[in-house]
Amino acid sequence: MNLTKEQQEIYDGKQGATLAKVMQTLVRYGELFGADGMVPVTSKYNHLVTSFGLKALAPVYELMNQLIESGNVSKQKFSADPRPLDPNVPSSFLQDFVFKNFMYSKQDDYEKQLTQLGIMEKDAYTCTCYMDEVGNTPAMGEVLSWSESSAVVYANSVLGARCNRNSGIIDLMGSVVGYVPRFGLLTDEGRKATWIVKIETTKKPVYDTEKRIELVKKRMYEYHRRQERRTVCRLSVLCTLLFLSLVGAMGIMQSRPINATGMYGTILLHEGAGGYVLVAVISFTVAVVITALCIKFRNRGQKSQDAEDHV
Repeated sequence: MNLTKEQQEIYDGKQGATLAKVMQTLVRYGELFGADGMVPVTSKYNHLVTSFGLKALAPVYELMNQLIESGNVSKQKFSADPRPLDPNVPSSFLQDFVFKNFMYSKQDDYEKQLTQLGIMEKDAYTCTCYMDEVGNTPAMGEVLSWSESSAVVYANSVLGARCNRNSGIIDLMGSVVGYVPRFGLLTDEGRKATWIVKIETTKKPVYDTEKRIELVKKRMYEYHRRQERRTVCRLSVLCTLLFLSLVGAMGIMQSRPINATGMYGTILLHEGAGGYVLVAVISFTVAVVITALCIKFRNRGQKSQDAEDHV
């Protein structure tokens, strides 16, 4: 592969051992695909596909630490793919427990690394980074270092930018060193079509952004309404079953009356009062559970409304 003087100096380690490893990795990656050289990354922002803190990605976190400690952070601010645990998305207690403590136990630490490396802002997590609302829309002809599949397709086909579908770490390395291997969709030859796709439809797609946003909001509203109705139905069934259970329990208790004459407060110590105490304890416990469910349902509804307003 032909390298410029600056690129060769980076490769040889004159700008530090860590940056040399980054350049050497990119060169080897490019040689696998027949790249003849390296070209500068010209976009204002980058996009990182790896956004989830799986414990199994320990080598990735170590690489991130090496880049941060050596001062080789991204030359561009970047957005990243969605979090696996987005605070704007409602989740159950079981989901929170499993995800936070087992599947994505490194999420908080990883997001701190992304902040140090140069993420655009704390909520810049999306797989549609090219939308105007995000602010990471490349211009025609710009060279990118992306790897998010849908974003790469959109950038090349709709926006006319140039980017290969890189791996999840290669995109960051290209942004750190400022160069990517020249092959594939970065070349004029590689951008020529080899397939003709015929599309037949009875209805034209919606291209107006405002209409698309309104459609998404409408679907979200309908979805939340369905969830609310299901929750109300479940609570209604639970309350009905509880009522019937209490009626049955009281009927059984009434068939065994207690002579409470002169007992007053000590009635609870009577040998026949156990059933009444049990019914009272069960009623209190179930009432607490129902109250907790109602509070959780209300909080979830509030989160859903906040997410809808955010969209």
